[in-house]
Amino acid sequence: RPPRKVAIGIPAEMLRRRSDIREAERRRAAASAAIGETAASFFPKITFMGLVSTAGGTPGAVLRSDGLGLAVGPVLQWNALDFGRKDAALAQAAGVRDEALAGYRQTVLAALADAEGSLSAFEKRRASVARLATASTEAAKATELAAQMTGAGTLSVIDQLDIQRAQLQIDLALSQGRTELATAYIGLNKSLGLGWSPAPPPRPVAEVAKAAMAKAP
Repeated sequence: RPPRKVAIGIPAEMLRRRSDIREAERRRAAASAAIGETAASFFPKITFMGLVSTAGGTPGAVLRSDGLGLAVGPVLQWNALDFGRKDAALAQAAGVRDEALAGYRQTVLAALADAEGSLSAFEKRRASVARLATASTEAAKATELAAQMTGAGTLSVIDQLDIQRAQLQIDLALSQGRTELATAYIGLNKSLGLGWSPAPPPRPVAEVAKAAMAKAP
């Protein structure tokens, strides 16, 4: 059965637990990083290139230090006449970032609505089960009293069967209510991102080897 209390936590923790929100957040971060990469193309790029050569008349002379040559120098890359295309690329990256940000906000709002709806449904189902449980207890007492009255001759068998039928209907409704409550609890866990736990950190190699040696005969 679902627990009496559900550890919901604060909304910020809920937003970190849901996988769809984490995915939207990573997509937004990637779009923001793309703007920085595009903006970096406006600046000159300097790379260092080197060349190592060797020469000799015999195979042994190839490996001698006096036959080795080394050349190192910087290479400047900068297309100063391509700012129009880069401006367009930067504007496109900013548009992608804004789209990802809007998608992130929409995902958060949808998650909050989902969580609120799941909490409301779970609370309604729990209150319904509590009412049905009380009614089932009262129906069981009425059935027991009807059996005593029938044995004493103050109540007919038909009336007793009617009371028993009413109890069975209430018990059936209680069973269905508990099933709906369990289903609502599952939906609540999904909407709040509950039940997820981070993967345990890898054990050090020395600790694993020590444990294996301890188990060895």
